[in-house]
Amino acid sequence: MRVPSISKFWYIIALVVVLIISLVSAFGVGPAAVHPLVVLDIISNHTIGTEQVYDWPNLTAAIIWETRVPRVITGLFTGAVLAVSGAVLQVVVRNPLADPYTLGLSSGASTGAAFVVLVLGTTWLGVMTLPVFAFFGALVATLATLLFAGRRPSPAKLILSGLAVGYGFTAITNMLVFSADNPETARSVLFWMLGSLARASWQDAMICALAALFVCLVVAYFGPALDALGGGDEAAQAVGINPNAVRIGLLIVVSIGVGIVVSASGGIGFVGLVVPHLVRGLLGRAQRMVTLGCVLLGSAFLVAADSIARVALSPVELPIGVITGSVGAPFLLMLLHKSKTPL
Repeated sequence: MRVPSISKFWYIIALVVVLIISLVSAFGVGPAAVHPLVVLDIISNHTIGTEQVYDWPNLTAAIIWETRVPRVITGLFTGAVLAVSGAVLQVVVRNPLADPYTLGLSSGASTGAAFVVLVLGTTWLGVMTLPVFAFFGALVATLATLLFAGRRPSPAKLILSGLAVGYGFTAITNMLVFSADNPETARSVLFWMLGSLARASWQDAMICALAALFVCLVVAYFGPALDALGGGDEAAQAVGINPNAVRIGLLIVVSIGVGIVVSASGGIGFVGLVVPHLVRGLLGRAQRMVTLGCVLLGSAFLVAADSIARVALSPVELPIGVITGSVGAPFLLMLLHKSKTPL
Protein backbone atom coordinates (compact mmCIF):
# COMPACT_ATOMS: atom_id res chain seq x y z
CA MET A 1 0.00 0.00 0.00
CA ARG A 2 1.48 3.31 -1.07
CA VAL A 3 1.53 6.16 1.38
CA PRO A 4 0.41 9.54 -0.06
CA SER A 5 3.28 12.02 -0.28
CA ILE A 6 1.52 14.49 1.99
CA SER A 7 1.31 11.78 4.67
CA LYS A 8 5.03 11.03 4.43
CA PHE A 9 5.84 14.51 5.69
CA TRP A 10 3.74 13.98 8.79
CA TYR A 11 5.18 10.53 9.33
CA ILE A 12 8.67 12.05 9.29
CA ILE A 13 7.57 14.73 11.77
CA ALA A 14 6.12 11.98 13.98
CA LEU A 15 9.41 10.04 13.82
CA VAL A 16 11.33 13.18 14.80
CA VAL A 17 9.01 13.68 17.78
CA VAL A 18 9.45 10.04 18.83
CA LEU A 19 13.23 10.43 18.60
CA ILE A 20 13.19 13.60 20.72
CA ILE A 21 11.03 11.95 23.37
CA SER A 22 13.36 8.94 23.43
CA LEU A 23 16.41 11.16 23.84
CA VAL A 24 14.95 13.34 26.59
CA SER A 25 13.74 10.28 28.49
CA ALA A 26 17.04 8.42 28.08
CA PHE A 27 19.09 11.21 29.67
CA GLY A 28 17.01 11.12 32.84
CA VAL A 29 16.21 7.45 33.44
CA GLY A 30 18.39 5.04 35.36
CA PRO A 31 19.16 3.94 38.91
CA ALA A 32 19.55 7.65 39.70
CA ALA A 33 16.60 9.37 38.02
CA VAL A 34 17.07 13.01 37.01
CA HIS A 35 14.29 15.45 36.08
CA PRO A 36 14.27 16.39 32.36
CA LEU A 37 14.57 20.12 33.14
CA VAL A 38 17.66 19.46 35.25
CA VAL A 39 19.09 17.35 32.42
CA LEU A 40 18.58 20.17 29.91
CA ASP A 41 20.10 22.64 32.35
CA ILE A 42 23.22 20.49 32.81
CA ILE A 43 23.65 19.88 29.07
CA SER A 44 23.19 23.55 28.16
CA ASN A 45 25.61 24.54 30.94
CA HIS A 46 28.31 22.25 29.48
CA THR A 47 27.69 23.00 25.80
CA ILE A 48 26.89 26.69 25.47
CA GLY A 49 27.90 27.89 28.92
CA THR A 50 24.51 29.02 30.24
CA GLU A 51 24.11 29.93 33.89
CA GLN A 52 22.93 27.26 36.28
CA VAL A 53 19.15 27.53 36.75
CA TYR A 54 18.48 24.51 38.96
CA ASP A 55 20.36 23.39 42.06
CA TRP A 56 22.09 20.17 41.06
CA PRO A 57 25.05 18.56 42.83
CA ASN A 58 28.33 17.82 41.07
CA LEU A 59 27.61 14.08 41.18
CA THR A 60 24.40 14.56 39.19
CA ALA A 61 26.22 16.67 36.62
CA ALA A 62 28.92 13.99 36.30
CA ILE A 63 26.33 11.23 35.85
CA ILE A 64 24.59 13.16 33.07
CA TRP A 65 27.54 14.65 31.21
CA GLU A 66 30.23 12.00 31.64
CA THR A 67 28.09 8.86 31.54
CA ARG A 68 24.62 9.26 30.06
CA VAL A 69 25.22 11.84 27.33
CA PRO A 70 28.02 9.87 25.58
CA ARG A 71 26.04 6.68 26.14
CA VAL A 72 22.90 8.06 24.53
CA ILE A 73 24.84 9.63 21.63
CA THR A 74 26.60 6.31 20.99
CA GLY A 75 23.24 4.52 21.01
CA LEU A 76 21.76 7.16 18.74
CA PHE A 77 24.31 6.67 15.97
CA THR A 78 24.61 2.91 16.51
CA GLY A 79 20.88 2.54 15.93
CA ALA A 80 21.10 4.65 12.78
CA VAL A 81 23.96 2.59 11.33
CA LEU A 82 22.35 -0.78 12.12
CA ALA A 83 18.97 0.25 10.69
CA VAL A 84 20.39 1.77 7.49
CA SER A 85 22.72 -1.21 7.04
CA GLY A 86 19.78 -3.58 7.37
CA ALA A 87 17.83 -1.67 4.73
CA VAL A 88 20.80 -1.81 2.35
CA LEU A 89 21.43 -5.52 2.91
CA GLN A 90 17.79 -6.36 2.24
CA VAL A 91 18.07 -4.74 -1.18
CA VAL A 92 21.60 -5.87 -2.03
CA VAL A 93 20.99 -9.55 -1.28
CA ARG A 94 17.29 -9.36 -2.24
CA ASN A 95 16.13 -10.84 1.02
CA PRO A 96 13.58 -9.25 3.38
CA LEU A 97 15.05 -11.22 6.29
CA ALA A 98 18.57 -9.82 5.89
CA ASP A 99 20.20 -7.62 8.51
CA PRO A 100 23.68 -7.36 10.08
CA TYR A 101 22.68 -9.93 12.73
CA THR A 102 21.06 -12.62 10.59
CA LEU A 103 23.83 -12.41 7.96
CA GLY A 104 26.56 -12.83 10.59
CA LEU A 105 28.11 -9.35 10.31
CA SER A 106 27.51 -8.47 13.96
CA SER A 107 28.94 -11.79 15.15
CA GLY A 108 32.02 -11.39 12.96
CA ALA A 109 32.58 -7.86 14.20
CA SER A 110 32.21 -9.03 17.81
CA THR A 111 34.82 -11.73 17.24
CA GLY A 112 37.26 -9.22 15.76
CA ALA A 113 36.83 -6.84 18.69
CA ALA A 114 37.00 -9.63 21.30
CA PHE A 115 40.24 -10.88 19.72
CA VAL A 116 41.84 -7.49 20.35
CA VAL A 117 40.67 -7.27 23.96
CA LEU A 118 41.28 -10.88 25.01
CA VAL A 119 44.25 -11.97 22.89
CA LEU A 120 46.27 -8.90 21.92
CA GLY A 121 45.60 -7.16 25.23
CA THR A 122 45.23 -3.55 26.31
CA THR A 123 48.69 -2.58 25.06
CA TRP A 124 47.31 -2.84 21.53
CA LEU A 125 44.25 -0.75 22.25
CA GLY A 126 44.29 2.53 20.34
CA VAL A 127 41.61 4.85 19.07
CA MET A 128 40.97 2.79 15.93
CA THR A 129 42.28 -0.68 16.89
CA LEU A 130 38.92 -2.10 17.97
CA PRO A 131 36.97 -0.60 15.03
CA VAL A 132 39.53 -1.84 12.49
CA PHE A 133 39.54 -5.42 13.79
CA ALA A 134 35.74 -5.36 14.13
CA PHE A 135 35.47 -4.19 10.50
CA PHE A 136 37.64 -7.03 9.25
CA GLY A 137 35.58 -9.48 11.29
CA ALA A 138 32.36 -8.15 9.76
CA LEU A 139 33.84 -8.24 6.24
CA VAL A 140 35.05 -11.83 6.63
CA ALA A 141 31.62 -12.85 7.92
CA THR A 142 29.93 -11.20 4.93
CA LEU A 143 32.19 -12.91 2.42
CA ALA A 144 31.78 -16.27 4.17
CA THR A 145 27.98 -15.97 4.12
CA LEU A 146 27.94 -15.19 0.39
CA LEU A 147 30.45 -17.98 -0.32
CA PHE A 148 28.54 -20.69 1.56
CA ALA A 149 25.20 -19.58 0.10
CA GLY A 150 26.41 -20.22 -3.45
CA ARG A 151 26.26 -18.15 -6.63
CA ARG A 152 22.46 -18.01 -6.92
CA PRO A 153 21.12 -18.64 -3.43
CA SER A 154 17.46 -18.59 -2.49
CA PRO A 155 16.49 -16.07 0.20
CA ALA A 156 16.02 -18.85 2.76
CA LYS A 157 19.40 -20.42 1.94
CA LEU A 158 21.14 -17.07 2.31
CA ILE A 159 19.62 -16.52 5.74
CA LEU A 160 20.53 -20.03 6.87
CA SER A 161 24.08 -19.48 5.63
CA GLY A 162 24.27 -16.19 7.55
CA LEU A 163 22.94 -17.77 10.72
CA ALA A 164 25.48 -20.60 10.42
CA VAL A 165 28.34 -18.14 9.94
CA GLY A 166 27.06 -16.06 12.85
CA TYR A 167 26.92 -19.08 15.14
CA GLY A 168 30.42 -20.05 14.04
CA PHE A 169 31.85 -16.65 14.93
CA THR A 170 29.91 -16.64 18.20
CA ALA A 171 31.49 -20.01 19.06
CA ILE A 172 34.95 -18.56 18.38
CA THR A 173 34.19 -15.56 20.57
CA ASN A 174 32.92 -17.80 23.38
CA MET A 175 36.10 -19.85 23.17
CA LEU A 176 38.18 -16.68 23.45
CA VAL A 177 36.12 -15.56 26.46
CA PHE A 178 36.41 -18.80 28.39
CA SER A 179 40.13 -19.21 27.65
CA ALA A 180 40.96 -15.66 28.78
CA ASP A 181 43.44 -15.21 31.63
CA ASN A 182 41.56 -12.29 33.21
CA PRO A 183 38.11 -13.41 34.47
CA GLU A 184 36.90 -9.83 34.92
CA THR A 185 37.75 -8.90 31.34
CA ALA A 186 36.12 -12.11 30.11
CA ARG A 187 32.89 -11.33 31.98
CA SER A 188 32.78 -7.81 30.61
CA VAL A 189 33.31 -9.04 27.04
CA LEU A 190 30.62 -11.70 27.49
CA PHE A 191 28.15 -9.03 28.63
CA TRP A 192 29.27 -6.73 25.81
CA MET A 193 28.63 -9.51 23.24
CA LEU A 194 24.92 -9.30 24.06
CA GLY A 195 24.95 -5.56 23.48
CA SER A 196 25.73 -2.91 26.06
CA LEU A 197 26.38 0.82 26.08
CA ALA A 198 27.43 0.84 29.73
CA ARG A 199 31.06 1.64 28.89
CA ALA A 200 30.40 4.10 26.09
CA SER A 201 32.70 7.11 26.20
CA TRP A 202 32.90 10.42 24.39
CA GLN A 203 35.49 8.83 22.11
CA ASP A 204 33.03 6.05 21.22
CA ALA A 205 30.31 8.62 20.60
CA MET A 206 32.46 10.62 18.18
CA ILE A 207 33.68 7.56 16.28
CA CYS A 208 30.13 6.21 15.93
CA ALA A 209 28.95 9.64 14.77
CA LEU A 210 31.57 9.65 12.01
CA ALA A 211 30.62 6.09 11.03
CA ALA A 212 26.93 7.02 10.83
CA LEU A 213 27.68 10.12 8.75
CA PHE A 214 29.85 8.09 6.36
CA VAL A 215 27.36 5.23 5.93
CA CYS A 216 24.29 7.46 5.55
CA LEU A 217 25.93 9.79 3.03
CA VAL A 218 27.21 6.91 0.89
CA VAL A 219 23.86 5.09 0.99
CA ALA A 220 21.96 8.28 0.17
CA TYR A 221 24.31 8.95 -2.77
CA PHE A 222 23.69 5.44 -4.10
CA GLY A 223 19.96 5.65 -3.41
CA PRO A 224 18.92 5.68 -7.10
CA ALA A 225 21.28 2.77 -7.82
CA LEU A 226 19.72 0.79 -4.97
CA ASP A 227 16.24 1.57 -6.26
CA ALA A 228 17.25 0.20 -9.65
CA LEU A 229 18.95 -2.81 -8.07
CA GLY A 230 15.73 -3.60 -6.21
CA GLY A 231 14.10 -4.26 -9.58
CA GLY A 232 16.70 -6.88 -10.51
CA ASP A 233 20.09 -6.93 -12.19
CA GLU A 234 18.58 -6.54 -15.66
CA ALA A 235 16.73 -3.37 -14.65
CA ALA A 236 19.90 -1.96 -13.08
CA GLN A 237 22.00 -2.73 -16.18
CA ALA A 238 19.35 -1.12 -18.39
CA VAL A 239 20.00 2.24 -16.69
CA GLY A 240 23.78 1.88 -16.85
CA ILE A 241 24.47 0.49 -13.37
CA ASN A 242 26.95 -2.30 -12.69
CA PRO A 243 25.07 -4.48 -10.14
CA ASN A 244 28.11 -6.40 -8.88
CA ALA A 245 30.18 -3.25 -8.37
CA VAL A 246 27.35 -1.61 -6.41
CA ARG A 247 26.88 -4.74 -4.29
CA ILE A 248 30.55 -5.12 -3.43
CA GLY A 249 31.00 -1.43 -2.70
CA LEU A 250 27.97 -1.20 -0.44
CA LEU A 251 28.82 -4.44 1.36
CA ILE A 252 32.22 -2.95 2.22
CA VAL A 253 30.59 0.29 3.38
CA VAL A 254 28.09 -1.61 5.54
CA SER A 255 30.88 -3.77 6.98
CA ILE A 256 32.83 -0.64 7.95
CA GLY A 257 29.82 0.92 9.63
CA VAL A 258 28.72 -2.23 11.45
CA GLY A 259 32.27 -3.01 12.55
CA ILE A 260 32.74 0.44 14.08
CA VAL A 261 29.45 0.56 15.99
CA VAL A 262 29.77 -3.05 17.19
CA SER A 263 33.22 -2.23 18.57
CA ALA A 264 31.50 0.35 20.79
CA SER A 265 28.20 -1.34 21.62
CA GLY A 266 28.66 -5.07 21.12
CA GLY A 267 26.42 -7.37 19.14
CA ILE A 268 22.93 -5.87 19.09
CA GLY A 269 20.53 -7.87 16.97
CA PHE A 270 17.32 -7.24 15.05
CA VAL A 271 17.51 -3.42 14.79
CA GLY A 272 18.42 -3.77 11.13
CA LEU A 273 15.63 -6.28 10.58
CA VAL A 274 12.66 -4.63 12.28
CA VAL A 275 13.21 -0.94 11.52
CA PRO A 276 13.54 -1.03 7.67
CA HIS A 277 10.27 -2.95 7.28
CA LEU A 278 8.42 -0.51 9.53
CA VAL A 279 9.90 2.45 7.65
CA ARG A 280 8.95 1.07 4.22
CA GLY A 281 5.40 0.62 5.47
CA LEU A 282 5.28 4.31 6.41
CA LEU A 283 7.43 6.05 3.79
CA GLY A 284 7.46 3.76 0.75
CA ARG A 285 10.39 1.99 -0.88
CA ALA A 286 12.44 4.88 -2.30
CA GLN A 287 15.88 4.26 -0.79
CA ARG A 288 16.69 7.86 0.16
CA MET A 289 13.40 8.17 2.01
CA VAL A 290 14.00 4.76 3.63
CA THR A 291 17.46 5.92 4.73
CA LEU A 292 16.04 9.02 6.39
CA GLY A 293 13.33 7.01 8.12
CA CYS A 294 15.83 4.37 9.30
CA VAL A 295 18.07 7.05 10.81
CA LEU A 296 15.16 8.47 12.81
CA LEU A 297 13.41 5.28 13.85
CA GLY A 298 16.56 3.19 14.28
CA SER A 299 18.05 5.81 16.59
CA ALA A 300 14.84 6.12 18.62
CA PHE A 301 14.43 2.34 18.85
CA LEU A 302 17.93 1.66 20.17
CA VAL A 303 17.94 4.61 22.58
CA ALA A 304 14.58 3.45 23.97
CA ALA A 305 15.83 -0.15 24.23
CA ASP A 306 18.87 1.03 26.17
CA SER A 307 16.65 3.02 28.54
CA ILE A 308 14.48 -0.04 29.18
CA ALA A 309 17.58 -2.18 29.73
CA ARG A 310 18.75 0.25 32.43
CA VAL A 311 15.53 0.30 34.45
CA ALA A 312 13.78 -3.05 33.79
CA LEU A 313 15.64 -4.87 36.60
CA SER A 314 17.24 -1.87 38.30
CA PRO A 315 19.82 -1.69 39.80
CA VAL A 316 20.87 -4.68 37.63
CA GLU A 317 21.32 -3.70 33.99
CA LEU A 318 20.12 -5.97 31.21
CA PRO A 319 22.04 -6.37 27.94
CA ILE A 320 20.36 -4.40 25.15
CA GLY A 321 20.23 -7.55 23.04
CA VAL A 322 17.66 -8.96 25.45
CA ILE A 323 15.33 -6.03 24.73
CA THR A 324 15.85 -5.89 20.96
CA GLY A 325 15.62 -9.67 20.74
CA SER A 326 12.27 -9.72 22.53
CA VAL A 327 10.96 -7.45 19.77
CA GLY A 328 12.94 -8.84 16.85
CA ALA A 329 12.41 -12.58 17.38
CA PRO A 330 8.59 -12.46 16.99
CA PHE A 331 9.05 -10.09 14.04
CA LEU A 332 11.45 -12.55 12.37
CA LEU A 333 9.01 -15.43 12.92
CA MET A 334 6.25 -13.35 11.36
CA LEU A 335 8.36 -12.63 8.27
CA LEU A 336 9.33 -16.30 7.97
CA HIS A 337 5.69 -17.29 8.22
CA LYS A 338 4.79 -14.90 5.39
CA SER A 339 7.70 -15.99 3.19
CA LYS A 340 6.69 -18.45 0.46
CA THR A 341 10.20 -18.99 -0.88
CA PRO A 342 11.38 -22.64 -0.62
CA LEU A 343 14.88 -23.62 0.49
